[in-house]
Amino acid sequence: MIGTGGASLGKWARLVQASDTDPALTVNQQSTGAILQLQDNGVAVFTVNDGGHQTVGDDVRLGLGAGNDVVLLNRSTALAADTVLANVLVGTVESQGIAANSAMISNVTSDGDIALYVNMGNNSQMGLWLDGSSGNTAVLAASGASVDHYIAGTKVLDHASGLFAFQQATNITTTSGTLTITPLGGQAFAVVLSTTGDFSVNTTHLFVDTSSGQTGIGGAPGTSPVTARLDIVGLSGEIILCETYVSAGQIRLAYANGSRAVPTVVTSNSILYEFKAMGFDGLAWRNVASVSFEMDYGTVGAGDMPGRVVMWTTADAGSSIIARAWFDSGGNFGLGKPASWAASGFGTDAARVFGIYAGTAPTTALADMAQLWVGDINGAAGYAGFHMMVETNALPLVVVGVRIKTDTGQTANPFEGLMEINTFDNTVKIYADAGWRTLASAW
Repeated sequence: MIGTGGASLGKWARLVQASDTDPALTVNQQSTGAILQLQDNGVAVFTVNDGGHQTVGDDVRLGLGAGNDVVLLNRSTALAADTVLANVLVGTVESQGIAANSAMISNVTSDGDIALYVNMGNNSQMGLWLDGSSGNTAVLAASGASVDHYIAGTKVLDHASGLFAFQQATNITTTSGTLTITPLGGQAFAVVLSTTGDFSVNTTHLFVDTSSGQTGIGGAPGTSPVTARLDIVGLSGEIILCETYVSAGQIRLAYANGSRAVPTVVTSNSILYEFKAMGFDGLAWRNVASVSFEMDYGTVGAGDMPGRVVMWTTADAGSSIIARAWFDSGGNFGLGKPASWAASGFGTDAARVFGIYAGTAPTTALADMAQLWVGDINGAAGYAGFHMMVETNALPLVVVGVRIKTDTGQTANPFEGLMEINTFDNTVKIYADAGWRTLASAW
């Protein structure tokens, strides 16, 4: 024992009888300064300071338990990751590096836990549990506990609803491998955004505009905002994929005038959707060919949606598509483009028609269209014929139609140029100048 000035005061007795009223050692500090200091070869390891505060020296292990099962210390120097520290970090260490003057708490007993408890209404509640046997960590782990978690005074986890809220811009990253989120029990994984917060993947690979409910793939948010429900590389169009167990999958293209919130009726002779192929000519993307789905000529309204399909191509040395063929709402098929879509491209006859528009002189009007009529021609059902001009009985140019007849009498409601071969009375006749003319008989 060292006294004032370093003089030896002798050794402690090996056995000291003491009690609460008669302690073995009493140090009474009458002034200021340290009350008591324990040293190891001149280095202070434990000090009782003025006022009764205690200090444990740097790197001094404070062991709890007969075998120093739990160790506390202040690490005075930095410690590298995964580094063994005698009697503190043992075996194959899994740890991050720590800076100088870091506090360390270690349970060196195999599979030993560390637990922190609080008093909740005079009942002990586990607040933090570090499970040594599994390596798991649990916060407020008492069975049936329903508590929320706060960081910097702000709730980040609502236990009852399971909602986790980031309070600022947050990145969730993995240093290697894939980030996988797997809902338990077959539950859905949902991303719910506010009406003002957008969702993006790699900024441009996938973008959801929550204010409009529109989605873009390959577009650039901000510079090329999405303009329809689904934009693919900036080309607009709504695509709905529908697949059920009782019907085939569908791609539905939906269009309306007005706005998405308040749609209004479409108009006649308007293009609803178009599949368009484009090619790059070295300077710009140019039209090559397309198929358009359109409203046909006529009344459009509730339960009345006449449709037309038009196929377009671009001519050599051109860059504008031209209508080449189409089907209208009456089931007619045409080649070439009529002078106008303002009326039916096939006149007023109700029959199914195949029409060819030459698109050259003298005009592109109906009067210069070659038509093949099949069906009810001027009231006479079941005939076929080619002719020029509009459908009338006064046709100056006719390529005859032919009818095979097997009974008596002539064909009712004939048209100019109709040829009739009658196998019943063995005659060949033609209807010309408003009357039947016999060409041959009784062969």
